[in-house]
Amino acid sequence: MKFLKINDNTYINFDKITTIHPIPSEKIKGKYVVVIKLQDGQEFSLYDGMIFEQATELVNKLIKYVSGQSLDIEIYNPFK
Repeated sequence: MKFLKINDNTYINFDKITTIHPIPSEKIKGKYVVVIKLQDGQEFSLYDGMIFEQATELVNKLIKYVSGQSLDIEIYNPFK
């Protein structure tokens, strides 16, 4: 069983993820946030405030990571 670490207290089971996608930010006009949805209806937001290209790049990396195609990718903060 594989888990994706969201923060110090939250880990998501890969098998429970249904969708990973960028959506427009509700907080920052013209920016995006990546949303992960789970089978039980829970949603997690990552890195609010990205430009669209950053958000889609993160989504693509997460999808590859979760599907096991790329085990060397770590979740990173694009604003560091």
